[in-house]
Amino acid sequence: MNSLDTHDLFAQGRELALPATLEVCLAETPEKVDTLVLLQTFRVLPGKRVVALARWKDDLAVVKIFIARSRWEQHVQREVEGIGLLLDAGLPTPALLGSGQCLDGESGFVLLEYLAESDSVRERWDSSDEPGRKALLCDVVTLIARCHAHGLLQKDMHLDNFLLQGNALALLDAAALEQHAGDAEGVDNVNSLRNLALFFAQFPLSNDPVVPALYEHYRALRPGAQISADASVLTALLHKKRMARLKLVWQKLFRETSANVCEQDVGHFLVRRRELSTPGWQRFIADPDAAMAGGVMLKDGNSSTVVQLRIDGRVVVVKRYNLKTWWHVVKRLFMPTRAARSWRNAHMLELLGIATPAPLLLLERRWGPLRREAWYVTEHVAGEEVQTLLLQTPVDTPQWQALLGQCRTLFSALRAYGIVHGDTKLTNFLLADGALQVLDLDAMRHESDARRLRRASESDIARFARNFTPGTPQHKAVQAMLSEMLQDTEHDIQSQDKGA
Repeated sequence: MNSLDTHDLFAQGRELALPATLEVCLAETPEKVDTLVLLQTFRVLPGKRVVALARWKDDLAVVKIFIARSRWEQHVQREVEGIGLLLDAGLPTPALLGSGQCLDGESGFVLLEYLAESDSVRERWDSSDEPGRKALLCDVVTLIARCHAHGLLQKDMHLDNFLLQGNALALLDAAALEQHAGDAEGVDNVNSLRNLALFFAQFPLSNDPVVPALYEHYRALRPGAQISADASVLTALLHKKRMARLKLVWQKLFRETSANVCEQDVGHFLVRRRELSTPGWQRFIADPDAAMAGGVMLKDGNSSTVVQLRIDGRVVVVKRYNLKTWWHVVKRLFMPTRAARSWRNAHMLELLGIATPAPLLLLERRWGPLRREAWYVTEHVAGEEVQTLLLQTPVDTPQWQALLGQCRTLFSALRAYGIVHGDTKLTNFLLADGALQVLDLDAMRHESDARRLRRASESDIARFARNFTPGTPQHKAVQAMLSEMLQDTEHDIQSQDKGA
């Protein structure tokens, strides 16, 4: 079996050759060498941390190996101290089995109890129905309230840091705990609200209607803590935390991450989903135009060519952004490509829970830093054309009214989060599995200036209304809906005006 040391953990990055052995020394017996057998990685942050399933003395355990040079000892200490805080407070977390350093003395580790047949809150959320999701969130909020009551804040509040074994909930990543001392009632009002907002920001916008009830549940669990009864404060903080998450996502979209592979040289730039490493995808990346020639043409225009393809059993849509004239070529050399904008905007919508075909790959041909042709690939989504549904279905039918309601929800969400679509003709929307899908994202942008947002948002809405013949029942109903929506969201724009 392969043997690893700290150098190997650095050098191999995400592609650790497992199973492998790692020789370690426990803190309580530093003179004794023990052997861990690493079986499977759970998470790898290259150059920082490896989390893996391991065999330890004939039992399974989770090992967190800290490999950041000059900081690994601090990370081990924070993890051990955090676990101690949780256990002292009687809060559920995997038991600490041991800690120490690797034999070469250049990295450290923490051994934790392995919770077999467990799911993260993210996995359980994805597989649950609406009642199940509400019960799940109620349980997590209860655990958060218990943490706050003991003066503990989980600062890294993502959904994979809550683990369910059956119905038993446990808190992970103790190193991210922050202790608030000096208050007999635990974490104060301001920090409690910020931490709750950070948790709720992990969920799509469609979850927001249940937040007030969950907030009341939280307040009931902490009657002596003087938590504000004004839910609008939490709502404002939730918006702020979502915007902060968006900015964090934008910083990661064009580099290597756990989800994406990024490749770049003098002639090309590529970012793709990590699982797209099969031979068919490699052939597509090498010659996308040849692959497109064998697909089904969906659009053959001057500005873009759109083709439906099957690549290694996966049905996808490829959009090539064309360069029409030499002046167009020169102008686009110095600008982000429309494919890159689509890639960015699709991830922005996904984070908010707004349906759009899943982004899979972005490929640009380059001359050094100068951009040339670009391709953007998404999952293929089969559905009904919104244009047909809204223009040909009678206004008084439940189907038409439900679709109009989805349009209102979409425009309200875009406006609330400063997003301008830029081309709201009906052909850029699709109804698939009951969800309104947003297409053609290359003109979409985020507008941080409240005044410009107001003008651009109203332009989007006016363009949407022009899809309908004036005087028809459809046009009247759409105009009424849009006017009402604008009035309901105007106070959000005014709030942004004050903050600008």
